[in-house]
Amino acid sequence: ALDRSHDMLRWGRVRRPPSLVADVLRLPLRDRAVDDTLAAFVLNHLREPVAGMRELARVTRPGGAVLASAYATTSHSAARDALDEELRRRGFTPPGWYLDIKALAMPKVGSAAAMAAVARSAGLAEIRVDEREVDVGVHGAGELVDYRLGQAQHVAWLAAMPVPRRAALRAELVAAIAPVMAPFTPTVVFLAAKSAG
Repeated sequence: ALDRSHDMLRWGRVRRPPSLVADVLRLPLRDRAVDDTLAAFVLNHLREPVAGMRELARVTRPGGAVLASAYATTSHSAARDALDEELRRRGFTPPGWYLDIKALAMPKVGSAAAMAAVARSAGLAEIRVDEREVDVGVHGAGELVDYRLGQAQHVAWLAAMPVPRRAALRAELVAAIAPVMAPFTPTVVFLAAKSAG
């Protein structure tokens, strides 16, 4: 497992193979080092996803699978949108890096057509891409609030808040979105392809 974030690699580490802090644009692996690669919600953070996909292909044996996923730009949720609006009302302003990802990176892999174009440009073969809704296990208002507040764009804002205020904020947000809450089923773009190298 490779990730740029040490915190991400610490999460669930006892249940997965050893991991290493690394950048998908410069993987610390020799050419054709692994049988298959998986980039789960990675390429949607890159302004140049073709470069990331080429690097995945480089380290994958010829004929090995290159798998990727990204949230679709068409994914919508009334409860998530209501939650984001409630956060804005309470003073949250998304950081610039997050707005850049949403505007400049996500659209490049945020649809089946876009993801397929990236895979073709990276030289992959036997490209299959589809979009579908996924039940991520977030069914209640409290689960959605915890899921969203646990994302990186909220970390600094929440860290500056006293702990009692954070607890009160959570309760306010849960109450605010409960009337529109439905299971959170984001639309995800899935890629399955083969390394041609």
